[in-house]
Amino acid sequence: MKHEIKRNQAAIDLLLDPRMSANALAQKTGLTREMISRYRRGDAQVSNMSIQTLHKLEDYLEQDKKGDGHV
Repeated sequence: MKHEIKRNQAAIDLLLDPRMSANALAQKTGLTREMISRYRRGDAQVSNMSIQTLHKLEDYLEQDKKGDGHV
């Protein structure tokens, strides 16, 4: 359970991290630039994020961890 919470938090941190542009994150995760921007502006609440969105972020993190950051 703790591992899953850490994965979820890492995915959320990635989504909200301004060091990666919304365009770059969209390309790497398959999320739309608009969706990423809505979370970053606060127009969409992270607490209402779909499981599908969370999984796309987590999948990217797993691929990046393995050294293949090109999802």
